[in-house]
Amino acid sequence: MNQKKYKTALILFFISIIYTCSMNMLNVYFIKKANPTNAEINARSLVYNATVYSIDNYWYLNHVKNYLATGKFTVDTSKYRYEVRRTPVYPLFYGAHYLLFGEKGSYISIRYTQTFLLALAVALLFLAVYNFTGNKTIGLFAALLYGLQPCVALNAFFTNTESLSSVLVCYFLFGLSLCKLNPSKKNWLITGVLFALGVLCRPPIIFLAISCLFAIFYFNKWNFKNSIVSGIFFTFGAAILLLPWTIRNYMVTNGEIIVMEKYYGDPMDYGMPNVYLRSWISCWMNPADYSSEKVSNLMLTNLSYKEPMSKKNIIDSIVNNLPSRALIGNNKTAISSTLSDLYEYYRFKNLPGFKNQFDSTDKVVTEKMHLLKSNFIKKSAIDYYVITPLLFAKASFFKAILHHLLS
Repeated sequence: MNQKKYKTALILFFISIIYTCSMNMLNVYFIKKANPTNAEINARSLVYNATVYSIDNYWYLNHVKNYLATGKFTVDTSKYRYEVRRTPVYPLFYGAHYLLFGEKGSYISIRYTQTFLLALAVALLFLAVYNFTGNKTIGLFAALLYGLQPCVALNAFFTNTESLSSVLVCYFLFGLSLCKLNPSKKNWLITGVLFALGVLCRPPIIFLAISCLFAIFYFNKWNFKNSIVSGIFFTFGAAILLLPWTIRNYMVTNGEIIVMEKYYGDPMDYGMPNVYLRSWISCWMNPADYSSEKVSNLMLTNLSYKEPMSKKNIIDSIVNNLPSRALIGNNKTAISSTLSDLYEYYRFKNLPGFKNQFDSTDKVVTEKMHLLKSNFIKKSAIDYYVITPLLFAKASFFKAILHHLLS
């Protein structure tokens, strides 16, 4: 039966390769068709005609370039303590492609590396579930449910942590399944390394530690001594990666213990009001197609150039170009008022000595943005829970299938 399960895993590997490449080539085709000039409009444009543009590029692709230029492994050398802003796995992963293939070549080659790693993850997920359950059908179902999930496949042609984080979780699960079959010191050590690799790609993976604690005792049949030994080797494996990163963070922050990542200030430099703006946009459109960051950038740019356009003109230009669905539950006056407060928030954000006004405006804007979302849901719950999610699908890669249904 062992030979049969590995043959099945190999078949799943090639199915994933074919499916992922097909879905992404289809997605690239529609991007080129909808945006022939390749104007930069988030997920509707391409970088070097290869990967799909992502606003996350800023957060993960600059580290190695900055390190080569300045000696600082950071997303932005001008920002306060940004050397600990992001965990290192994806910046290093992209950086390896950059060093091997250059600027343009990195975007071309990383698509195929990620496609290969995803296919391997699909195969290993099948083996992991089979090892856990002893049931080939359940293993097949789990692997196909993951590998054929369109969002997972499409992430292979993006340069962001989503393209790698779920893959690393699958590798970790495979390692954990080997510990079930044979809770040896070697298997627990390897599983610890795989766990740390996932955590240093996407920090929330740290919560899998709770499952690991249970697994350590369960796989050792609740033998306390054997469980302690397994736990020590798992922890040592994780420490192989986590400890050097923590020591490095301690050094660059002059004494702070940071195991994963930390930000000083707001998480994306746009502030929480932008997060709430994005949440409201998500009610009526995919934020990938109507970027909250572009709204904020329009305001920030105008302010940084000492307001060549009046605030009213800026707000009017945004409101008058909103899609009709944005007006569900809210009129233009309410939206304009909220965006006007957002504008003032950015004014105070960049002025020294205006902390009280900044904090007050922050609260006002987030509350008003939340109200816009609440009004939308109250007006049309079916739009929020049904129509908009379908439009999300249409806007990504089901466009060919749903175009006639939703247009």
